[in-house]
Amino acid sequence: MPPSEALFCFTSNKIDRHPCANCLAPMMLIRVNSVGLDQNVRTFACTNCDTVDVVPGDQPDISP
Repeated sequence: MPPSEALFCFTSNKIDRHPCANCLAPMMLIRVNSVGLDQNVRTFACTNCDTVDVVPGDQPDISP
């Protein structure tokens, strides 16, 4: 794998749409934090009502 591709190696490039619980407007992904080996937490913000929602990210399939 070339070095340029190694920087952008994700388990999934699909980010599910996340509607706001208050106003049902689409929320924007503003942050992805790593919380462990191959685990992340995604932070979404609503531009309509300023609600912030933190959800666990996709868990990759790891086979032994």
